[in-house]
Amino acid sequence: MNTSLFFQMLVVLTLKGHLCLFTKEGDELHRTNYLIDGSAIDDMIVYHTHSTNIFGNPEKACHNSIAVRGATIYVLGQTHLVASRLLPWKERVRVLQKAGDWMGALDMAMKLYDGHSHGVIDLPRTTDAIRESIMPFLVELVTGYVDEVFSYISVAFCSQIEKLQLADNTKENPFHTEINEQYARVGGVAVEFCVHINRIDILFDDIFTKFTAVQQG
Repeated sequence: MNTSLFFQMLVVLTLKGHLCLFTKEGDELHRTNYLIDGSAIDDMIVYHTHSTNIFGNPEKACHNSIAVRGATIYVLGQTHLVASRLLPWKERVRVLQKAGDWMGALDMAMKLYDGHSHGVIDLPRTTDAIRESIMPFLVELVTGYVDEVFSYISVAFCSQIEKLQLADNTKENPFHTEINEQYARVGGVAVEFCVHINRIDILFDDIFTKFTAVQQG
């Protein structure tokens, strides 16, 4: 069973309970299971057996069991209705961000900036227009990443930082090295991202100030 999701995407539902998302060129982008826990295969989609094959055997027909409205596909089951939708680009990044997958969120953001993301339905057509549209969000994302990790470092190493401030040989303390390495990783990610989106000004005006505030500049 297949249906079009906008003009860019093709959705294929299998009788094994898989929902597969393809580009119009035939490349598979995503595969998920739409079978609800505890339900049988025959319950996942409404069908009738009025039709027969060339051998006279009844065949399952799922007419009017699937509908598409905008970016959402609805699958009518025997006792339930399954709705699956393409997330807007910003929501896709937010899902990764809220799950703590900052590297995944930043990587997806860079793909959006490059115009390489598939199945995006709420962005302009041209790469230049896309970049202009998403730039404020990209800036917010990278600064949010730095703030989030700085907060984590502060909590994780709070007691060690207090001890370091009282010690005379902080540079020889292993905790000092570990903390510096943590900040260095954050800085490396921020530099790569800002260079990629061509926003060095954010790197020096905003992010560098954050490092200076924690004596890591």
